[in-house]
Amino acid sequence: MAKTVEHVALKSHPSIQTHSIYRLMTSMSTNRNKLSLLIKLLSIPEGIVVECGMCKQIISNIVIHMFIYCVALNSVRNTMWEEIINMLDVEFSVALDNKSDSELVSIFLGAEWELQDEHLCNDLILLVAQFYSEYYDMCMSNYYDIDLD
Repeated sequence: MAKTVEHVALKSHPSIQTHSIYRLMTSMSTNRNKLSLLIKLLSIPEGIVVECGMCKQIISNIVIHMFIYCVALNSVRNTMWEEIINMLDVEFSVALDNKSDSELVSIFLGAEWELQDEHLCNDLILLVAQFYSEYYDMCMSNYYDIDLD
């Protein structure tokens, strides 16, 4: 029997849990490419000054900028928030709205939060992946051109 990465990691280190996006990807046959872009965003370090490929603003956190501040994505962001409000009840929509920028982005990227319903958490992650996947390359274009050494 072949062992999966998840099996080996959990057997070697029982305190390490696989990331929620990875678990979601392994349980689905669709949307894997969109979810993989969210995983790429998890690995981007903060503090690297770069120009946004969409709005041309100079920024130091491309991930927070893409999800919260990029003016070129305002209509996408507004539509996504309408979907979130329709998906979650008012209490959780307000709780999300009251999060700091970094907390909100962490939730969008699969961090655990007060919403204990795994199905709704997965739906939220899929919704975020759907809305931002087509803009990922444009936002990140200048980031991948810089030398990180």
